[in-house]
Amino acid sequence: MPLPTRIAHLAATLSLAATCLGAPALAETRAETVVVTGVGKDEARAFVRRLVPDRGLHKFKSLARWHSDLCVGVIGVPVDQGQFIADRISLQALDLGLNIGAPGCDPNLIVVISDELETLLPRLVAEHEDVFTAATSQQVETGGKVTLRAFLDSDRPVRWWQVIERATADGFPLDGHAYRAPATNTFGGSSLSTAAESTFAVRNAPTVEAARASRFESNIRRQMSRIIVVVDAEQTAGLGIGAISDYVALVSLAQISPEADVSGYSSILNLFDARGDGPAALTDWDKAFLSGLYRARPNAISQIRHISDISARMVTPDRNGN
Repeated sequence: MPLPTRIAHLAATLSLAATCLGAPALAETRAETVVVTGVGKDEARAFVRRLVPDRGLHKFKSLARWHSDLCVGVIGVPVDQGQFIADRISLQALDLGLNIGAPGCDPNLIVVISDELETLLPRLVAEHEDVFTAATSQQVETGGKVTLRAFLDSDRPVRWWQVIERATADGFPLDGHAYRAPATNTFGGSSLSTAAESTFAVRNAPTVEAARASRFESNIRRQMSRIIVVVDAEQTAGLGIGAISDYVALVSLAQISPEADVSGYSSILNLFDARGDGPAALTDWDKAFLSGLYRARPNAISQIRHISDISARMVTPDRNGN
């Protein structure tokens, strides 16, 4: 079963209605680029580095973002509240230049709100293991088993699971599905390096046809495919629906680390600050980061290069004033 179909089936399993937003009513709401003023690129870079994953192989990857139409589904609340949340997230997406799916679209961003997550999440993962463990090909990435365990065990008010696809810099699917086979010869695959695996070779590795090569740009970009955001209704009780919506928007529109610590900055990610004085909406820092991410080249050669590009755009408008 294709991944989009599995996600739609996951939503149906909940036996709850998903509110899926269409584009027509929101088509003319794009906003100008937001930048942070009074700060330099170094401070902007420090902010971005606190937001994004910073471990292991992440440093060799660009940051993922949406390139496809966004279709928001909200599950577990009355229809009017679900529509408000979907509208709020979609407005932020439109500001970034994304398109919103037509009415009745299959949701690729599902927001689940529940006060019974301890029983709900394990059941969902067990019944839809292929969605949560899709990191089995060269074209698709998820967090893997360790991250999935942390996702299930987390006591955070909001947690999220992202499925990321790898495509060419122009957005075309990668050609090839890698697999391991006995290395009777090395034609068509490169031999693995370790002694324990020296009798195997990688076959049919994904290939990219590129018109140019660069030390600063990759021939591959990473793009959001599906995201599931889970909101603990009990822990978020008493907070404004607008604040929750903006928090979900930020972690849905960018590859935000669950371990992100921006306590020294004004950010919606501080909504659950123990002091209770976190921002109740996306701040200029948040909006500038999202604007920088969606204006930056998506196929940076590394995370460091991508962060540098994003942070520069956070403090400087484009030449056309945007």
